[in-house]
Parts: sequence; structure tokens; C-alpha cells
Amino acid sequence: MNEEINNKELIKRILEMLNKADNTNFSTEELAKIENIAFTKKLVNGEDTGIEIDNIFLFKNLRSLTLRNYSLTMEDLLKISKHPNIEDISFLECSFDGIDFNKLPRIPKILKFLNCLQLPSKFPRVRKVMVKYCEIDFSSIDFEFSTNIIIQNSRIENVHNISEYDNILEVNLDGSELIQEDGKNVADIIVSKQCKYSHKEIDKCYTDDYRNIKDEEFENGR
Repeated sequence: MNEEINNKELIKRILEMLNKADNTNFSTEELAKIENIAFTKKLVNGEDTGIEIDNIFLFKNLRSLTLRNYSLTMEDLLKISKHPNIEDISFLECSFDGIDFNKLPRIPKILKFLNCLQLPSKFPRVRKVMVKYCEIDFSSIDFEFSTNIIIQNSRIENVHNISEYDNILEVNLDGSELIQEDGKNVADIIVSKQCKYSHKEIDKCYTDDYRNIKDEEFENGR
């Protein structure tokens, strides 16, 4: 199978996921066992890994995908939506160009964004939204379908009360700045009685090292 995959960085990642030594072979059946994987577009030194979005189709049973340092277009998201099993996507330090989730034939149930630029303008029919270190428009979330809204250490514009949505079970806005439509800051919003709500002030002394440590927790939804 290695002969069909020419990208060294992708082969390295696959061997890591399979717990196999370097320079060993793997089969199509082994690829089918991989249910979560992370693709990185750029290495620490800025070099492009050459790992393309199309590679997700190598993993037939992929459930969870993490993308880091990608500049994503509508074409990229359309490809991802055509994978029949991906339900959970984490975007780390990604940017988005002209993304409209409404035009996707299928939308993953869980979307996570960490330190991303230009978030999509709408998140329709998404069950769980997780955002950290971003700027987001609160009205971009489709509250009728959401159960968990986690937006931490971020700037949230157009916040408003969502007490009428009984389907929302959790709202966590810890460390985030809440800005109303009129541009004024607000301390809290009102949610339904059964919703677990949190908006704690977080220590501002965050470092890049701390963010890196938390990347894995973010990808796993913690």
C-alpha cells in the first residue's frame, strides 16, 4: 500500500496511527481501521507537507478529522462532506475563504475551531459547536439544532438570550467577551432552565505553550 501513497508526511502519520515502525508496510485493511487522523498543511519550519484534502478517502471508516494550518475553500469542504462517515472535524489555525455550510450536502454534527481566522458565516444543523481563541458572530449558530455551544477565550459579537431553546443542554462561554448587537458589552446571557451555563473569567496569562498543550484536549472535545 505504501507504494500507492507517495507523501512521506502522510505515510509517517499513518504509521503513527497504526503503531508501526518506520519503513514498514500497511494494507488497505489496516487503513480501514483508522477512525481518527490529523492532517497538517505546514510544518513548524513553514514547509508545505503536501497532504491534500482528497487523502481523507483513503480511510473508509474515518469518524474524526483534524486539519491544521489549512486555507480552506468551498471545494475543500464539499470534498469533506462527501465522506460518508466523518462526523467530527477540528480546525486548528485554519482560515476560510467563501465558505457557506448551507451549500454542503452533508454537515458533520460536531465542529471545533481553535485560533482560526474568518470563521464561516453560518453553522446550520450543527449539534455541537466548539470555538477557542477566535472571533465569532453568535447569530451564525443554528440554535434550533444545537445541543452544546462552547465558545471560550473568544470575542463573541451579537450575543443575545437563548432561553427559548430547550434543546440546548450546555453553553460555556468561559473567558469570552460578550458584545451585544448595539456594541455594548454584557456580563451574561439567559438560557433555558435545564441548560448548564458557565461564563467564568479565565486568567489572561495564557501562553503559546499552554495553547499547544491544550490542542489534544480540544480535538477530543474536552
